[in-house]
Amino acid sequence: MEREATPRLLMKLSIQLHLAGLSLSNTVSILDVFGVSRARSTIHNWVHKAELQPESGKTPDHVAVDETVIRLDDERYWLYAAVDPESNELLHTKLETTRNTALAHGFFAELRQKHHVDDATFLIDGATPLHEAGRRHGLDFRDEQHGNRNAVERVFVRENDAPPRSRTVSVTPIQQLPTSGCDRSPSHGICVSEHYRRIKEQRLIQSFRYILGEFTMVQAIWLVAFVLTTFTVAYLGYSRYLAQFVEIDDENETPAHKYNDGQEYVPSSKPVLLGHHYSSIAGGAPIVGPITAGVVWGWVPAFLWVAIGNPLFGSVHDFMALSSSMRHEGKSIGYIIGQYVGERGKDMILWFAFLTIILVVAVFALVVSVVFNAYPQAATASLIYIALALTFGVYLYQLDLPFLPGTVAFVAAVFAGIWVGLQFPFALVPGDYPAGTIVLLSSTPLPPVLDSANIAMWIPVVMIYGFIASVLPVWILLQPRDFLTSSLLYAGVGGVLLAVILGTVLGVGNTLEIELPAYAGFWGGALVDTRLPLFPLLFVTIACGTISGFHSLVSSGTTAKQLDKESDARTIGYGGMLGEGLLATVALICVSVYATAPASGGIALALPNFATGGGEILNATSGALGVAIPQTAAAAFMGLVLVSFLLTSTDTAVRLGRYMLEEIVGTPETSTQKVATNRYVTSALQVIPAYILVSSGRWADLWPLFGGANQTLAALALLVATVWLANWSDSKQLLSTGLPMAAMFVVTTTALLYLALYQNLYQKFILGQWGEAGPTLLAQGSTVVQIVIALVLVWLALSLAYMGLTNIRAARETGTVAADGGEPSDD
Repeated sequence: MEREATPRLLMKLSIQLHLAGLSLSNTVSILDVFGVSRARSTIHNWVHKAELQPESGKTPDHVAVDETVIRLDDERYWLYAAVDPESNELLHTKLETTRNTALAHGFFAELRQKHHVDDATFLIDGATPLHEAGRRHGLDFRDEQHGNRNAVERVFVRENDAPPRSRTVSVTPIQQLPTSGCDRSPSHGICVSEHYRRIKEQRLIQSFRYILGEFTMVQAIWLVAFVLTTFTVAYLGYSRYLAQFVEIDDENETPAHKYNDGQEYVPSSKPVLLGHHYSSIAGGAPIVGPITAGVVWGWVPAFLWVAIGNPLFGSVHDFMALSSSMRHEGKSIGYIIGQYVGERGKDMILWFAFLTIILVVAVFALVVSVVFNAYPQAATASLIYIALALTFGVYLYQLDLPFLPGTVAFVAAVFAGIWVGLQFPFALVPGDYPAGTIVLLSSTPLPPVLDSANIAMWIPVVMIYGFIASVLPVWILLQPRDFLTSSLLYAGVGGVLLAVILGTVLGVGNTLEIELPAYAGFWGGALVDTRLPLFPLLFVTIACGTISGFHSLVSSGTTAKQLDKESDARTIGYGGMLGEGLLATVALICVSVYATAPASGGIALALPNFATGGGEILNATSGALGVAIPQTAAAAFMGLVLVSFLLTSTDTAVRLGRYMLEEIVGTPETSTQKVATNRYVTSALQVIPAYILVSSGRWADLWPLFGGANQTLAALALLVATVWLANWSDSKQLLSTGLPMAAMFVVTTTALLYLALYQNLYQKFILGQWGEAGPTLLAQGSTVVQIVIALVLVWLALSLAYMGLTNIRAARETGTVAADGGEPSDD
C-alpha cells in the first residue's frame, strides 16, 4: 500500500526546525504532533533537497498576510507569513524577536522584491503594524477578519483535525534562528550551546502543542466578573463603614468653602472633582505596572494583587488621606504629621514627597513623549482637547453658562478631536510615522532619547506644559480639562470592560482568550532574561492600580481643597481608587489577550499592548455587533486615553510639588524664602531636575526609583492616617489603616534594600554584571546614585515609622486626643 505524501508545508517545517539546531529525533517528534510519522533518514534527505524559501516571481491577485507569536517558554518569536489564498501557496515568511511597524515594513519590502504583488489586493486582519506598514508601501489592502484571509491558517493546519487556537499558525525560515554549536545568526548574533539547544527542543514541542490547542484557555470575562464583584462589595460595604468610622457629616464646612480664594480653594461639583481626581491619579503607572508584572510573573499574581489589594489597601489609603486632609484645613500629609510628631517629622515627609514628585514628573513626561512618538494621532488630539478645556473653563466660570449643554457639546468636540488626530497626525521632527503625519521641524539639537529624536523633543515640551499648567488658577485649565479627560477615561476603561462582556456573549472566540502564563514562577518566567523575585518586587512593580503614595499627595494636596461636601470624599477617594483598579485590570486584559514579546522597559511593553490590544478587543466586539470600529482607529483612541491622564498627572504633580515646598518654607519672611515660595520658582525647581533625570532615557533606572519611593510614600500616608486616628479618640480602631501600613513598610523596605544591596551593589560592583555597555563611568555613577537614594528612602521611612509609632503609643497611654479629628486639644 502506497504511503500518503507528506504535506509540503510540513516538509518545510521539518527542514527549518532541523536547520535551527533541532535533532532529527526531535524533528520526528514534531511531525508526530501533526499526525505524520516519518523516519530520520527521510527528514535528512528533505534538508539536502529542499529550498528554504518559496520560489520567487509569483503574480497573485490576492495576498493574505498575518502574524503570530510562537512561545518557546524561554524565548518568543513573531512569525510573519504571506499566502496566495487562491492557490494556498506560501509566498514569503519571516521570523523576528518582536512585533512592530518597522519589522512589518521590512517584511512587505522583502515580499515585494520577491514577487509581483504591487497590483495585488492584500487581506489583513487589521493588526496595527501590518496595517500601517501596508499603508506606507502604498499597497491596496482591506481589513478582513475571516474569509480569504484565513488561507494563511488553512495552509498550515489543513492536515490537522484540530482547529488552531492562534490567529494563524505560520511557518518561517529558521535560518534566522541561532544555529547549533557556536555559529552566529546574521540577524541575532546568538551563540547557542548544546545544553541550550536541548532545552529549546523541549520548548518547541510545548509550543506546537499550545498552537494546536491542547491547553485550556481562560476567558477574560472571568477577570472582569471577579474584579467587578469584589469592587462592588467593597464600595457598598467597606467604604460605607469607613465613612461612618471617620464621622462624615455634610453639616461640616469643608476647606473649599471656608477658604474660598478662587485660586486653590474652589468648591467643585462632585462629577467635576471626581473627573479631576481620577484623571490625576490614573497616570501611566496603573498601565505599565500591571503589564510588566503580568509578563514577568504571570497574570494571576498581578491580577490578585489588584483585585484584592485595591479595596483593602489602596482605596482605604486614598479615602483616609482625603478625609484627614479635609479635617486639617486641606493641608498635606506632611502638615498633618507635623501636628502630632513635630516639625522634624513634617519636614522629613515633605522632603520625601518633594523628591518623589520630581521622579513622578520625570517618569510621566517620558511616558507622554513616548506615546506621542508612537501615536502622532494622540499628539494632535491632545492639543485639541487642551484648547477645548481652556474654552470650557471660560464657558463655565467666566460666562456662567449652563453646565449640561456645555458638557454635551465639549465632550462631543473631544471625540471629534480624535477624528482630526487620525486625519492629521502630528510630530516634532522626522521619524517613522503613519502616512500623512505633519512634521514641524527638520531636525533637533537634542541628543536622542530611547533612540528617538522625536521623544527627545517632546520631553521638554511636555515639561514646559506641566510648568505652565501648574501655575494657572485651577478653574482655567485643571478642572475643565480633567472633567473632559474623564469622559475619555470612562469611555476607554468602560468600553473595553463592556467589550469583553459583550464579546463573550456574542462569541468573539480567541480574541478574548488569555495568552499569558497564569503563573510563571517565583523568580519570573522565561519571557524575561532576569531573575526577579515575586516578593517583594511584585508589590513595587505594580506601583499604582493597587496602592500608590502619589494618590495621598493628590488627595491631600488639591482634591481636599475642592470638596463641596464631606460625603463627596467617599465617592471621590474610595470610589476613585476602585476606578484606577479597573484601569489596571483593563491594562492586564489587553496584554493578556494580545501578548507580545517583551522589550526593554515598561514603556515598550505598555504601548503596543494597551493601545493595540485594547483596539483589537473593541474592533472584534464591535464587528460582532455589525458596526466594526477599524482597529487602527480603536488603537489610536486607546492611545489618546493613555496620554490624556498622563498629561493630567504631570501638571498635577508639579502643582503638588509646589505645595510641598511652600509648606516646607512656611510663611515667607526673608527675601530668599519669598523667592523659594514663588510659584514659578517652585515649579522650575521640579521641572529642571526632572528633565536632567529623564534626558538620559534610562527607564530601567527611573522606574525602580519611582516604584520604591511611591510605595514607601503610601506606607507613610497610612502612618499619618493611623496617627490621626490614634490622637482623635481612644475608641478609634487602628486595624483598617495599621495593617496595610505594616504590610507596605515590610514590602517597600525589603524591595529597596534588595534593589540597593543585591541588584546594584552585589550584581554590578561585586559580580561585574554591567550589561553590554560595561562599567562605564556614567553607569557606575548612576548605580551609586540609585544605591544612595534607595538607602536614604529606607532611612527616612524607618525614622518616620519610629516617630509615628512613638506618638501612637503615647496618645493611647496618656489619652491626649483631638476632640474633633483635627489638632490635639490643649486640655
